[in-house]
Amino acid sequence: MGLTNLTFFLFVIISLTFYYLLPRKYSYIGLLLSNIIFLFYNNFSIEKLVFVLVIFLTSFLSSILMVHFEKKKKIALVVSIFIILFELIYLKYTNLFLTTSNIIFKTNFSLIKTSAPIGLSYYSLMMISFIVSSYYGEIEEKNPLKIGTFMIYFPTLTSGPLIKYNNLKEKLDTRVKFDINNIFNGFVRSLWGLFKVLVISTRLNLFVSHVYANLDALNPIIILLAIFLYTFELYTNFSGSIDIIMGVSKMFGITLPENFKNPFASTTITEFWRVWHITLGDFLRDYIFYPLLKSKVMQNLTKKCKSLFGKKGKKIPVFISMFILWLIIGIWHGGEYKYILASGILQFIFIFIEDLFSSVNKKRSTIARLICIIRTFTLFSLSMVFFRATNIQEGIDILKHLFIFNGDLTINFITIFDLIVILISLIILLIVDNKMDKVKEIINKSKELRLSIICTLILIVLLFGNYGLNFVASDFIYGKF
Repeated sequence: MGLTNLTFFLFVIISLTFYYLLPRKYSYIGLLLSNIIFLFYNNFSIEKLVFVLVIFLTSFLSSILMVHFEKKKKIALVVSIFIILFELIYLKYTNLFLTTSNIIFKTNFSLIKTSAPIGLSYYSLMMISFIVSSYYGEIEEKNPLKIGTFMIYFPTLTSGPLIKYNNLKEKLDTRVKFDINNIFNGFVRSLWGLFKVLVISTRLNLFVSHVYANLDALNPIIILLAIFLYTFELYTNFSGSIDIIMGVSKMFGITLPENFKNPFASTTITEFWRVWHITLGDFLRDYIFYPLLKSKVMQNLTKKCKSLFGKKGKKIPVFISMFILWLIIGIWHGGEYKYILASGILQFIFIFIEDLFSSVNKKRSTIARLICIIRTFTLFSLSMVFFRATNIQEGIDILKHLFIFNGDLTINFITIFDLIVILISLIILLIVDNKMDKVKEIINKSKELRLSIICTLILIVLLFGNYGLNFVASDFIYGKF
């Protein structure tokens, strides 16, 4: 049940109907049933149900133990997080370890064939957040049905964003009354997501896929263009799915945290990652980077480095912690080395170099700022070559083709119509991203304007969207994470 399928939106309508018709006290039960149905509809099985129940029961029981056994709460914290991480690592990364062992140590381990339940990477981190919040007394939830509703909240299972229990708690405790404004605003947000995915991302995929499959026959200028366009494909695919999720949630009266804030206006890679996949960055910063930096080992290392290298030495533990953080981010994106390099190690290298030159030209003119934006976009796009490639070697081969000056410069593998649609759509996208707050303000002022925007977006998606029987809308780039 992909987020752009008609089936998904019919499911949302039915879920909304039950949600608002049930007595307010029990409306969350209707949402829980929708979550369970969504799970089983997406190729679920008894085996996968066991994996889901392990994380659910671990989280629920640990939160109860923390309330009733104050002196043992730290043990409950450590054990429960260990169980969740063990399952996540086993299901998502065992094959990476086995493959590495087979290559380096010439072992002959067979790869596991067990597949992970949908949304495992997301709700694993969400439940760790829930357990930590329970440990510090920020949450005291005893209702297992509400915990289960939060854990497998169906809109977020495919692509996030990572949410905290407090994002849903108020609606689970006292659902707000039916508000037609929530329905309209949510529908507009979902249509904007459909526009990104069906009109822009799918067309960009046609261009990028052809170029990557015919590198030897194409000029490096065309290859570089495809590299840049893949960044837009990735963005419109991922942020478009998030827009649909945010919109659907708004229809339930639930406001989720934003996951993107105009990333292509960023002047540095550091700034870029603050506004790209925001919820993942916030989670890893709060639960890995800061605790690691404040640990006794790092504190002692800071003292030693300061005594040896002076004030600048205190940055060494920061960079070590940062490297571990980015390594984890790379691993989280997938159990393959290409993800570790693209989303982890390369991003750390860029940020490290930026920090070395951070004192240079802090006050930038408009032209200098524009150059920095282009530089940031270029670096990120080049790193995503490995993200898109089958493996690291293929990524290197693609970059090598940027220096082989031959091949065809003509773009005859995509129609002029599609190129015009891509160009106009990207201009609209960048303008709206840059003026998002203003756009929201204008939409909320006028019901007539909001209705006009809805009709316009529906017409655009129907006329220019790529969909049909052979289109697998559920294959979101970030869906497998």
